[in-house]
Amino acid sequence: MSKDITEPPHYDMKISPIDFILANDLGFIQGNLVKYAARVGRKGGLDDAISDCRKIQAYAEKLIMTFEQEKKDAE
Repeated sequence: MSKDITEPPHYDMKISPIDFILANDLGFIQGNLVKYAARVGRKGGLDDAISDCRKIQAYAEKLIMTFEQEKKDAE
């Protein structure tokens, strides 16, 4: 498999997002928050940075809704 696929340059960090996500047993939504936050400004230009920020916003809103529903279900 190509190194660009397994180790893309926009994730060249001390701790890769996937390693952090797995080590901390994060779920899908939280994992995507980490992934997109880690690569903001590292992949492409400003359009990509804006897109990643919008993805963070969308996943954060979904996570908030999930927690609000859990809270409501617990009451």
